[in-house]
Amino acid sequence: MYPQFVIRAGRPSDADQLTKLAFLSKAHWGYPKEWLDLWHADLTVTPGMIESSIVYVAETEEQIIGFWVKKLLLCIVRPSELHRRQTSQETVEGLRAIA
Repeated sequence: MYPQFVIRAGRPSDADQLTKLAFLSKAHWGYPKEWLDLWHADLTVTPGMIESSIVYVAETEEQIIGFWVKKLLLCIVRPSELHRRQTSQETVEGLRAIA
């Protein structure tokens, strides 16, 4: 029987564990070290990434067993609105809310 797990919001303090898990998981599938090295930036989870993204962690009583990160990849604002702080800020906040 598999252990029970819970899903919770990721915390900045999880960053190192999530990075290790990302590399461990990719290595499990037999990817060569050269590829893992190429993917280093993409597989590295930072506290800042967790603070600025939607992150969920699955964990048992003993350890984190998986995680999910949703990042805003692109945010475009009409040039005429770029210098209107309130409009730009509201646009970004609105896009984050629906992302």
